[in-house]
Amino acid sequence: QIAPPKPYALAAVSLLGCAPTACAAMGCLCSSCRGCDLRQVLALCRNLCRPEPDPEVLLVQMHSWSGPATVAQAAAQREAWQKEATRRSVLLHARWSATLLITGSVFGLAAFLLAIVFGLGPHVLAKNIDCFPDRACNSTHMYFPETVSELVSKPGDPTAVLFQSFAIIGSLSILISRYPLELRNVYTAQSSGCSLGGFRSFAVPVGMMVVAWVHVIPRAQRQERDVWAANVHSLGAAVFIGGYLFAEAVTLSRLRNRLGRRERILRSLACCGTLVFTIAFLSAGAILGRDTGICCEDEWVGLEEAFKLYYDNNTTPIVRAELKLMEKVYGTMVLNDSASGLVRALKHVEFWCESLAGISVLLSHALIWFYSCERSINIPGCVSLAEHLVDADVSAPRGPS
Repeated sequence: QIAPPKPYALAAVSLLGCAPTACAAMGCLCSSCRGCDLRQVLALCRNLCRPEPDPEVLLVQMHSWSGPATVAQAAAQREAWQKEATRRSVLLHARWSATLLITGSVFGLAAFLLAIVFGLGPHVLAKNIDCFPDRACNSTHMYFPETVSELVSKPGDPTAVLFQSFAIIGSLSILISRYPLELRNVYTAQSSGCSLGGFRSFAVPVGMMVVAWVHVIPRAQRQERDVWAANVHSLGAAVFIGGYLFAEAVTLSRLRNRLGRRERILRSLACCGTLVFTIAFLSAGAILGRDTGICCEDEWVGLEEAFKLYYDNNTTPIVRAELKLMEKVYGTMVLNDSASGLVRALKHVEFWCESLAGISVLLSHALIWFYSCERSINIPGCVSLAEHLVDADVSAPRGPS
């Protein structure tokens, strides 16, 4: 049974030179002429039909005037369009993954370099006034931090803000890039219930985030909560550096026959450099963390003791109020003299080896990006592809006119 066509629909169809018929299966008038292609049919039915027809139904309707060959060709063309769209999506994800990887590497490197430049620069250029109360230390040396994390431990300090901002942006970029699952020079097939790519995608950038977010203050100023925070920070650093070393070593072992010789050598050198710097950092930290009696350690004293030493034993209410204010500024422990001799040398070793270990990890990420073929993928233009696709509005429901 064919429903009678509507007068305004007949007039509209006649503009295209088509012989109109009514499609009872769709409950609306559609052009089933022999001179209009599928795009014209969809455009016409979009304006005349309520509700709009499904493209698959129109393919069936086309059979009534075009024959089986046309329907088969239309289905094959649709399948080709879908394959092209899928291919473009895969290429786009791979290219975007490589872009996020190099973005995270650059921001991570900038975090370490800016912290070193802006954190140590003022101490080198300014006078030695690190000891309480803003005076030169007797050792004639400025106070030198043990780690980069201690250098940026003061909340609100410009150096701390720069380090945290750049490190968080870098770690988030690496996290959402999913580069171990997208780049062929890193991807390894999952051989068991645990995925190396999944561990590398998640654990390493999250460890970097923990390092950036959890502050570490000097050993002498740590209270019980500060000790727990330092332990969490150390765990994050172990996952960031140690986890990456493990994942990269396994990856290089599995892909040794797939990678180019130069790429394999450079990535292996970055991995070995990270390992050497990490061992030196841990060794220096272990020596400084014990009471070995070597000369000469930083001398820390209680704030009240230092206050009495430099301002006499004055206990008036005004002085007590000043002492409370100083405690907010300096903390309960203040520096009376800075380290020198072998202890100072060990602090330099610990600081620079930690910095170089983190920088080596991020340079290794940059090497992965440089030798990945995905970074130079040419993405098919979405405009040229859209010319062959059915307008997205056709399949969307339309309200009453």
